[in-house]
Amino acid sequence: MRKVLPRLKILDINPKDHYTGTEQVGSGANGAVIRALRKPFRSTTTSPSWVAIKRCLIEDHDTHHHSYVLRELRIMGCLDHHNLIQLREACLSGDYLWMAMELMACSVFGLLYNTTVGLTEPMALFIARECLQGLMYLHSKNYMHRDVKCENILLGRQGQVKLADFGLATPLSVRNASRLGTAKWMAPEVVAETEYTENVDIWSLGITLIEMMDRVPPLYYLENSNEIYREIMFGRAPSFNFATPSSTLLTIMDRMLINDSESRPSAKQVIASLDQNVEQGHLELAQRSELAALVDQVFPPHD
Repeated sequence: MRKVLPRLKILDINPKDHYTGTEQVGSGANGAVIRALRKPFRSTTTSPSWVAIKRCLIEDHDTHHHSYVLRELRIMGCLDHHNLIQLREACLSGDYLWMAMELMACSVFGLLYNTTVGLTEPMALFIARECLQGLMYLHSKNYMHRDVKCENILLGRQGQVKLADFGLATPLSVRNASRLGTAKWMAPEVVAETEYTENVDIWSLGITLIEMMDRVPPLYYLENSNEIYREIMFGRAPSFNFATPSSTLLTIMDRMLINDSESRPSAKQVIASLDQNVEQGHLELAQRSELAALVDQVFPPHD
């Protein structure tokens, strides 16, 4: 693992002696995520701190899964951006790889699940713009995420927004035509299993914007995968079912959710469009402090 991650802190310890906690706070493509207290390691001055631990089972006979886990580690080990979740350290124990990441307050999905209404347009746009900054950085490093959705957008108590779960992320240098991701958020070219690029993340974020304001994705009423795929390929264009977005947002969404992937804007272009419309008074963004207050309201702080 040191050869795979030469710059990452690799611990030669028993993780059960280093971390305490069993409360599951989420799940990723490659394993469950628990909230744990990190004990000081070989230090009398460092205070205990809370982290999120992803435990990934690594079995020698399952080389396919093994490669996904190592790829996630490799990608996270080289990313450094305030809108992407940070990997702090990793250690191997038996058949399990433990990945310690910064702990956030909740996911956008958790926020929606614990409220009765969707997010306001200004709040959804603030979160989306933060995600776009993370995607712009990720794409500049020649990676695509492939699983953007509310469940994978984490929120902090100071209003931080971070994309998480890089279990399906992949280099842009590799030919990608696999049907990977979460069905209702997949771009048409992913469903069709034709070669695709980082623009699939823009489509998924468009679906996620609808999810934030509607509380559900456009095809929330479908459960059968084949029906979902058929609707994405041949059904009507994705749109809002419950929220009433502004005409300006609808125009931007039409570009993000265009079937022709080559005509889909980049993360940088969507940010520029949002900023221009905010400056002209056509759109409004919530403040970071407003998001922080909402997170604390829905998830009161606890020790």
